[in-house]
Amino acid sequence: MKPSMRDARYRLIVLDVDGTLVDRERRISPDTLRALEMAQASGIRVTLATGRMLASASPYARKIRADAPLILYNGARIQDPGSGAILYSAHLPRDQAIRGARLARQFGLHANLYLGEGIYIERVSEISRESARKDGVEQVAVGDLVGLLEGRQDDPVKILLIGPGERLEAFAAAYRAGTQDLPHLVRSEPTYLEILRQGVTKGAALLRLCELLGIPPSAAVAFGDNLNDLEMIQAAGLGVAMGNANAASGEPPAACKLLQAEEDNPCVESWCSLRRWYGSSWRPKRAETWSISRMARVSGERTSTRKATR
Repeated sequence: MKPSMRDARYRLIVLDVDGTLVDRERRISPDTLRALEMAQASGIRVTLATGRMLASASPYARKIRADAPLILYNGARIQDPGSGAILYSAHLPRDQAIRGARLARQFGLHANLYLGEGIYIERVSEISRESARKDGVEQVAVGDLVGLLEGRQDDPVKILLIGPGERLEAFAAAYRAGTQDLPHLVRSEPTYLEILRQGVTKGAALLRLCELLGIPPSAAVAFGDNLNDLEMIQAAGLGVAMGNANAASGEPPAACKLLQAEEDNPCVESWCSLRRWYGSSWRPKRAETWSISRMARVSGERTSTRKATR
């Protein structure tokens, strides 16, 4: 049976936050907000997929009027933005977290431990202050993360390590060399390395979210910019890589890559423009690169053609 037009339409937009939805000053452009409002008016639901926890993601969820559950902690949790109800949660085994915290100390890396609904650090530093400013969430200094974990029975959600890229890579190599019991290690920013339960990714969470919403993954559009977004970009019906995307992530198969040009985040509004000109079920036939100048040219050609046929 052929899918109906309703089945062919995109029904969900999932947005990474840092480097995708927000600019360098963590602002959402008015054009992006208008584009998302237009998408929602046409029946498309909108949500976030981020490494942030609920308290940190909520201000952005409110700004875009997210009307679908949020993907948080880089896929370790799916949570309702309104009620806060946890619809899915995966935790990092405590022994893996303890190993990570010990190694982080050896490599001189700052560690944020996400345990319960809090963020725990060993000591306050300029790195921790900047991390707290970015997340908008207070951090609790406990002196010894290993001791904290050993004294608890509950597993953390994840650990975020912050430091120079080469030191993060050395840490990852050391962690992998010492055990077969591996968590998922992923770079989410040039100076970030996240430790998550094995199998936890934004892509796996997107598939779970689609199941919860009763829609096929082919009806989802995912926007991202870094290595932790790769599985999500590949899992969605349409994956959109930002123009500032991590070069190591490559060109996702069947993705439409929209370049930044001089703007910080034109991807969402550009995609909505394509849908406006080419129809609600538009999707690229192959991986393509769309610059803002090309968008303007294509839109202008489309307008001229429409006027000429009237």
